[in-house]
Amino acid sequence: PKNPLSTPRPPTYPVPVETVALRCNHCGAPLEVGPATRFVTCQFCHSQLAVKQTGSAAYTEVIEQIAATTSQMAGNLKVIELQNELERLDREWTDHRETFYVSGKNGHRSPPSPAGAVIGAVIGIPFLIFWISTATSMGAPAVFPIFGLVVAGFIAYQLFSNFQKAQGMESAKAEYQAQRDRLLRQIADARQGQA
Repeated sequence: PKNPLSTPRPPTYPVPVETVALRCNHCGAPLEVGPATRFVTCQFCHSQLAVKQTGSAAYTEVIEQIAATTSQMAGNLKVIELQNELERLDREWTDHRETFYVSGKNGHRSPPSPAGAVIGAVIGIPFLIFWISTATSMGAPAVFPIFGLVVAGFIAYQLFSNFQKAQGMESAKAEYQAQRDRLLRQIADARQGQA
């Protein structure tokens, strides 16, 4: 019987390694890489490349260009985020501003005006003083002078309330404007950083 160990074995050949043919995205030189290769350096121009494979297509992209594109996209997102914040701030101010408004004739609402309150007081109070003094001198029932005092008190309250609301609105408006200016500067800086 033959010794199985003495049986000659067939010669072994190196298994061919699959490669993917590409071109350098920077200089156009031909490149060959393995199918699992993700990064390569071009031997001609020494550019660092990312290997992109999508289905049957494969190509290279210069890593610096990828970084620049990513940075630009991040800059665009920052600008959009700041613009959204600016729009939100404007909407909030429009709603908040309404809380300071005062009602006038026919229910019309408008921003508080200290000047308007002063004009109303200048016109109304002398008339009420005349009303009270006339009613008292003519011996009118007590309800007439009391009515004049109540109306005078109401006018004084309105005057004080309008002043308070006007000051509150000016303070809130200054704060809103400062925040808006800050956002506009940040948007301008973000856009300048993209240039």
